[in-house]
Formats: sequence, structure tokens, C-alpha cells
Amino acid sequence: MIARALLLLALVAGLAAPAHARDKEPEADARKAMSAYVDCLLNRSGYKLRKAIDIPVGDPSLTATLAKLATSSCLGDTSGDVELRMQPLVLRGAAFESLYRNKFGDALEIEDFSQLAPLEYPVATPETQNVDGDAASYLLMMAVGDCLVRADASASHDLVISEIASTGETDAIESLMPMLPVCIPAGRTLELSRSMLRGAIAEPLHRLSVQQSETGL
Repeated sequence: MIARALLLLALVAGLAAPAHARDKEPEADARKAMSAYVDCLLNRSGYKLRKAIDIPVGDPSLTATLAKLATSSCLGDTSGDVELRMQPLVLRGAAFESLYRNKFGDALEIEDFSQLAPLEYPVATPETQNVDGDAASYLLMMAVGDCLVRADASASHDLVISEIASTGETDAIESLMPMLPVCIPAGRTLELSRSMLRGAIAEPLHRLSVQQSETGL
């Protein structure tokens, strides 16, 4: 319970700042640059991006695949001298944000995903996993994100399509806040930046939307 409270306090601290202060937060430019980079990559080399996120989390080949993506001319489209730190889970989340906005961004097609079957999120087998714990962190993020999406599809949609460091982003996070204590598995701790929260929601939201469109439920 204490760990959950600490997570909520961390997010509240970010929400408490005035809108103009949030827009100038040190990481805002880096977040926007990452989003622009991934949007560009989807437009120019979408198959490479999809190939990267098809690799199970924790698979050593993911690093090499991300390195190849980093040579893309899309890096020249990022603004200023912002350095893109391509942490695999953050980049993965940004990719699913871009995919969702591209395919489902116009309007939320279903208000309730609770009746859809549970999803299986791709992780490497224990024999091939990296030792850095990405797979375990990813599964925890997906458990929380999946729970939030099923609890409030509308706020989840609003968050993923919102502009980074905007009032819309803050409003969507505030709407999801009451469900965070419910969605964090008992006894687990999780640190979530805004980028990580967006990514944790974007992947389940995209996968559930695809599943819904394919099943017609």
C-alpha cells in the first residue's frame, strides 16, 4: 500500500504544476522529439518499426534492431539538439502510441474492453532473456496498463492521442488516477514517468482495439 501511495504522489507532483510550467518541463522537449521521430519512422519505414516491436521484450536481438532504427534519416527531423535516449521500453511505448493514433486516433470505437479475452504480451523465454530485467518490468507495466484501459477506455484513448505536455494529457492522467491503486498488483512497486504511463496504456489500447475490430465484439 505504501508503494502504491508513493507512485500516486509522484504523479500528483507532476500534475500540480501550472500548465505553462509543465509545457517547459526539462523532459518535454525530449518527449516531443521521441514522438516526432517515431511518427516519422512509421511513415517512412513502418515495416522496420513493426519488426522491432514484434521482437519479444528481453530478447538480445532487440538492441541491434533498435541500433539500425537509430540510423534512420528521421533523426534529422527532431527539433533542436535534443538527445534521444532510446530506452527499449520507452521507444516501444512511443511506437504503439504512433500506431494507435495512425489507425484508431479519430474516435474511440468501443467504450468497454472488459469483455475481450486476456492478452498475451511478448517476452523472451528465460533462456534468452537479457539480465537487465526488461521482461519483468514490461510485464508489470502491461498488467497496469491493460487494467487501466479496461477500466476507462475513454480516458486511455484521450491520453494516447493527447499532445505531449498539454492540458489534455494532464486531464487524461487525472481521470485515470483513481484506478492506479486498483491496477497495481499487490506487493509490487512501479515507477512511471508520463512517457512510460502513456506507453503502458498505448500498447494494450492498440492491441485491444485490433482484437475488437477483428472479432467484431
